[in-house]
Amino acid sequence: MVLIFSSPTAVQLHYEGEENNFIIYASSREAVEEYTEDPESGSLVAAVDLYKVYTTSTPGNDTLYREASNIDLHNEFGSHNMDDILEQILLKGKILDE
Repeated sequence: MVLIFSSPTAVQLHYEGEENNFIIYASSREAVEEYTEDPESGSLVAAVDLYKVYTTSTPGNDTLYREASNIDLHNEFGSHNMDDILEQILLKGKILDE
């Protein structure tokens, strides 16, 4: 089990992969919207609350997460470059509403 601490305005983004679901924490809904409107001029550091990717077998707020391994990331995204993966999840993921 992973204990996750994030800011009070943070939101979860869910990305449904081929074999696993991936979760990241963004700074706020507004930060995600700003970044996705113009990723070229947006700041990844400002949009992401925690610079980590978590995985779980099911989406939702009541599941247990574990930090995604480099193998998990490479199998899904073809890389384990954190900047590229966080950007993909920001652009293609869905905000989980509580």
